[in-house]
Amino acid sequence: RKSYFVKCVEQHQFLLRFVKKTNKIFNIAFVIQFSASIVCICIANMMLVQSTGNQLYTPFVFMVSYLNELLIYCFTSNMLSYEAELLPEFIYRSNWKSLENKETRRDVMFLLMHSQRPLQMTVMSLYEVNMTSYLKIIRLSFSFYTFLTTVISK
Repeated sequence: RKSYFVKCVEQHQFLLRFVKKTNKIFNIAFVIQFSASIVCICIANMMLVQSTGNQLYTPFVFMVSYLNELLIYCFTSNMLSYEAELLPEFIYRSNWKSLENKETRRDVMFLLMHSQRPLQMTVMSLYEVNMTSYLKIIRLSFSFYTFLTTVISK
């Protein structure tokens, strides 16, 4: 029967592999998704400003759907990173120093050391996917909207 500690180590290793594979698989998808979202939110904004009455519904739903799609990626990645940041603290606060088995104590120290590395979803290993990036994307799309309306009005 495996100890609880061994199960925790295996779970942590699984998460490390999962994030590595997911980053590798979704690198291009994240770039496309983020770029498309910026453009589509900007276009939806332009449509919203020019719409009246019943026409407001379509661009509004369009913009909300893109915002929600982005939110799913960013929020889940943010939660994964947050939970991973808590792991070293939980390990350290456990009663691991009083363990009698030196091997287990050594394994705990190894896990503590190993859990210091950040666990983060990224775009092309350059840009972190989290709630901060979500807000930056929204801000950027509104900046593009402002730029386009300025150019069009001249």
